[in-house]
Amino acid sequence: MPGPLVKEKERIGVLRSMGLLDSAESEDFDRLTRLAAYCFNVPIALISLVDADRQQFLSKVGFIPKETTRDVSLCAHAIHVKDILEVPDLSKDERFQENPLVSGQSHMRFYAGVPLVTDSGYAIGALCLIDTKPRRLDARMREQLKALAKLVMDQIALRQMVGRRDAVSGLPNRHQFVEDQGTMLLLDGSVSRSLILLDLLELAHAHEIAQAVGIGVIESLLRQQAQRLRKALGAEVDIYQVGVTRLAFTVDAAQAVDVLIRDVLAVLAEPVIAEGVPVQLDACVAVVPYVQGERTPLDNLRCAMVTLGAAKASERRWALYDAAQDAQLKRKYRLALDIQRAIAASQLHLVFQPRIDAATGRPTAFEALLRWTHPELGEIGPAEFIPIVERTAVMQSLTRWVLHEALSALPRLDALFPGCRLAVNLSPRDFDDGKLVGSVLELCRTLDVPPGRLELEVTEGEWLHAETGVLKQMQALCEAGAVIAIDDFGTGYSNFSYLTEIPASVVKMDQSLVRRADTDARHRTLLRSVLGVARDLGYRTVAEGVETQEMFDLMREWGVDEIQGFHVSRPVPLEALPAFLANWRGGKGAAMPET
Repeated sequence: MPGPLVKEKERIGVLRSMGLLDSAESEDFDRLTRLAAYCFNVPIALISLVDADRQQFLSKVGFIPKETTRDVSLCAHAIHVKDILEVPDLSKDERFQENPLVSGQSHMRFYAGVPLVTDSGYAIGALCLIDTKPRRLDARMREQLKALAKLVMDQIALRQMVGRRDAVSGLPNRHQFVEDQGTMLLLDGSVSRSLILLDLLELAHAHEIAQAVGIGVIESLLRQQAQRLRKALGAEVDIYQVGVTRLAFTVDAAQAVDVLIRDVLAVLAEPVIAEGVPVQLDACVAVVPYVQGERTPLDNLRCAMVTLGAAKASERRWALYDAAQDAQLKRKYRLALDIQRAIAASQLHLVFQPRIDAATGRPTAFEALLRWTHPELGEIGPAEFIPIVERTAVMQSLTRWVLHEALSALPRLDALFPGCRLAVNLSPRDFDDGKLVGSVLELCRTLDVPPGRLELEVTEGEWLHAETGVLKQMQALCEAGAVIAIDDFGTGYSNFSYLTEIPASVVKMDQSLVRRADTDARHRTLLRSVLGVARDLGYRTVAEGVETQEMFDLMREWGVDEIQGFHVSRPVPLEALPAFLANWRGGKGAAMPET
């Protein structure tokens, strides 16, 4: 456990961070001291703040000095008790007999003080009653005094919030930052400056520490780092608490930012003592040059938060704002907003890529692939927008749309390639609500498509085992007749246990393996091994990404069951498939251009 000196240092740090010392008089606090003096019929009532070497009064009734030295402070004793420090007669208590406030003209005799304790457990001062004659409080009075002390702390908390200061660090908060930036624009005009945003501690790491030792330790760490930064930068730089673990300040654009950041990171890298335990925090810094007035203060903060990602990935732990990166993030956000409108506005369409039997050259399946023609951004590939949509609540609706459109096209496919299967990709998000099986089977009934004509592709990954409901839904789809295929197998998470645990009957080799198999010996060995295991376990194998005649012939030689890739055909609209049928000659035909 930390010793008394460590605790006292932290207590003083808490007090000084709250912005109460040397503050202007407040009627809100004066009202409480007048009420205390009236209710208890005492000439003196004080709200004291006990600093390192002084006692300052936040509010006072019946006492003239604004502050005293700590050595004569009666409240300096009260902050060490848990309940109430009551001294019926100060002149008969050896701790206070020689105190000038007792032996001198003030002639203090009775004292009762309740410590003012913060949520983090630090006593910053006391609410006290003082009389010039001995007396005692009864039980009811003691409870009333404690209730008044709680009102004082409630008022302090309200002042912290309304006063635009962070309750933990005592620094001006984000609202104050915005206001001060507006003032600077009025005073200085369009000058160039740099915004510095520091992330003192990853939120995930903060949660781990809080769970282990309590939130008070986190608050102590952040408070100490804020005080270190304030000392390093000097009084002329205003520092703001703009997030739970984030501090911000601005400097003139002419200042050598790299030197400044290096010095700041060195200061913050020193171990911090919290609850007696040394903790080292790995801060990172984002730097955003700006011209006052060109962007709003909040937008500058947003740019800095965008930059923090690059700072965390950087070996030097800081990064400069990149407008191109910001534009890319804005584009992702726009696509996430626009996708639902795209479904309703017919901006989406399907293309189909044939898959052929390697032995006979006959088309056996068609994979339905999604395309998006954005009215302003043009063609957007699924590799860009699907990962974005997967982080939204729209993914399931989008998959349902694809399933409906694909199954609706099956009669036209049947007319060209009787009995062919239709392959549709599923996202991990499609399994989240447990309604996938019902939706798929209802669509099959509505469109009069036997489930056995449908092949549902899932990509390998840990998500398959994250919830037992995923495998149960796959099993239900298989029992209804649908075919499950493992897509992109052989890279990424790649775990052969999937081949025995997932109710799949088709394994599709990842095209990154296939494309390099004829030139890279390691890839060739790996691909042949994976194909052998899958074949021995009874799975039908598919090679994706076959782009040349040589690769086509090699996959046939290795016993691959089905082949898909540009050598067979690029993904094409439904109406272009008759041309594919006319051109395809069982492995010797030219690739179909995408239209």
